[in-house]
Amino acid sequence: MSTVALHQKYRPQTIAELVGQPYIKTTLTNAVKYLQIAPAYLFTGSRGTGKTSTARIFAKSVNQKVFLKGRTTSDTGDITKK
Repeated sequence: MSTVALHQKYRPQTIAELVGQPYIKTTLTNAVKYLQIAPAYLFTGSRGTGKTSTARIFAKSVNQKVFLKGRTTSDTGDITKK
């Protein structure tokens, strides 16, 4: 039986799963939705506030949105299956 660290097991996977950060969720969701990505984002705070989790989720969202931009729905079916 393999063990998984708690911070990996319970880390949120989407922006919607972030807890306790409504302004950050709204800002990042709108940035991804409208593809208005700033040149840099600075995540600050004390330990355990979700800086790394938020940055990872945001990076994945931006990369997926930019990658899928301009593709038809038939093309995206192959991408999501991989």
